Amino acid sequence: MKKKMLIPLVLLLVVSLVAIGCAKPAPAPAPAPAPAPAHEIVTINIVGNPIGSIGYRMSMACSQLIEKTHPWLRLNAMEGLGTTANVYNMLTDPETWKGSMITCSHIDYFLAARGVALFEDTGPLPEVVDKVGLLGNHFIGVAGLYTLDPNIKTEKDLVGKRIALGKIGQVAWALIQTTVLKEIAEIDCQIEYLLPNTATQALIDGKADAAGILMVMSPDATVMRPPGAYTIMEASGKTPYWISWSDDVIKKAEATGWSPYLNPRLIAPGSFIGVQPDPLYLSYIVNGWALHKDYPEEVAYEFTKWYIEYSAKLGEIDKVADTFAKPEWLVSGIKKEWLHPGALRAYQEAGIPIGE
Repeated sequence: MKKKMLIPLVLLLVVSLVAIGCAKPAPAPAPAPAPAPAHEIVTINIVGNPIGSIGYRMSMACSQLIEKTHPWLRLNAMEGLGTTANVYNMLTDPETWKGSMITCSHIDYFLAARGVALFEDTGPLPEVVDKVGLLGNHFIGVAGLYTLDPNIKTEKDLVGKRIALGKIGQVAWALIQTTVLKEIAEIDCQIEYLLPNTATQALIDGKADAAGILMVMSPDATVMRPPGAYTIMEASGKTPYWISWSDDVIKKAEATGWSPYLNPRLIAPGSFIGVQPDPLYLSYIVNGWALHKDYPEEVAYEFTKWYIEYSAKLGEIDKVADTFAKPEWLVSGIKKEWLHPGALRAYQEAGIPIGE
């Protein structure tokens, strides 16, 4: 009986083995996709402003933050001569400068197109809008002069006086003041070009009658940050008197086509530390980062996208950055034609409106 039961079991086992042998083998699992190759590190030199200036400080802050927050883009902060000098170099020596990021003032588009100030030797360069592409603002503020002499109230009172300024290539610290005094108001005065902090120290030490000064502030003037030069003035214990652009120089600027450059802004009474005349008119100035428009669009786009996302964090490194901490402040005053194509794409994707 047991033998009869074993026969079917043996046959069943044989049939099963044959079936298994004839079955198609299960397909091998698909190999895991190879990881995407890491993006090579891209390093851009930022040629900014003299050491200690707002432009230099902001380039240092960006360099520190981007290394911590971006996988492959790096910025190497370098001292420069100022925004206008940078734009001049990019336009006159593009092969050397087209690979660098620079600090650039909105005013530089006016100066280059008109062929004035540092551009007198080149003549008008209207192609500046086709060559220099802004990426976003890093400095917003007002610039002018201050003094320790209460009798000096406007530029008219500076005839025969000694004026200490920053480097001539720095719009906010020297170029705007020089242009107002020499080109528009035609004041006979003695100008010495130093550094922003050194100019204020010369004023404190009695070696100058007035010095270049600026105040960094947000476009709506709700956030203000004094520069290092003003901190030196406060530490001296002396009382500075702000100097206003007069109504006459404002009207003359309008009549001679200099108004976009002078760009007078009325400052509300009591806004600044020190004695502020009423009214007080200073020049509104905005500086930003720029690349040559031939620079690869994708890298310009990547930087701008990062800048939109992280600009508010820069204030943790340097409080001056609080003055452009809102995304819309990054493009305050910027015309669409000034932007690098990569930057324009980044702002459009982020839904940030750009002025025409």
